[in-house]
Amino acid sequence: MDKDKQDWINDYFEGRLSREQQVEFDLLLQADDELAGDFQFEKEVREAVIRQERAVLKAQLQELDRQPAVVRRHFGWWKVAAALLLLLGLAGTLWLTLRPTSTGQLYAQYMAPYPNVLTPAVRGAEADASALAEALALYEAEDYAAAAHRLEQLYAKSPQKSIAFYRALCLLYLEQPAEALVLLEQWEHEEEGQPAVAVMHWYQALAHLQMNQADEALRFFTLVSQSGDSLATPAGEIIKILQGL
Repeated sequence: MDKDKQDWINDYFEGRLSREQQVEFDLLLQADDELAGDFQFEKEVREAVIRQERAVLKAQLQELDRQPAVVRRHFGWWKVAAALLLLLGLAGTLWLTLRPTSTGQLYAQYMAPYPNVLTPAVRGAEADASALAEALALYEAEDYAAAAHRLEQLYAKSPQKSIAFYRALCLLYLEQPAEALVLLEQWEHEEEGQPAVAVMHWYQALAHLQMNQADEALRFFTLVSQSGDSLATPAGEIIKILQGL
């Protein structure tokens, strides 16, 4: 490949193309089969790296699950999980820089499942604890339809915000963002043992991205960016992208 073609690809993945250059690059991809093939190969390689790194990070989460309970209490499961979410969902900013050109692409790049932090701290009746563990096992296995159904049954019996939260995430993966928003909007104040408000705003913003509602997504990402949470920095990066779409 000519060096200038490789430069086009490098500039794309490193986010250095202006809006006018992006238009020109899109035209080049349509007209030049060699460029299109090399571009697709580079994209697939970078995406493979993402998958590998996410597998490593998930293994680290499982290792954290085996740490003594006193360590988990000291740091707080929701805070630890938020940091892990940052790693899982934003690995793309370290190993893959696919410049989003739409709210749908932005959603796909930043959407990541929140780690299961409930099962290690299940309380209540043994049967309920077992049912919750089974529902979240389905969630972790990415069987979101079955998990959403189980969590809906559990919520009807015991309307806990944490159960509604994981059901909302299932609904996002099932492309039902409006229904997910109804559940996420329950959080007005941070409570001990519940997801942080910034995390709720993060997923509310992602739901609006899925609905192609850029202005509403921008509003929630702005709240996250002002929160001081570990998600504030990536929220600020997303805001810049949204403003340039």
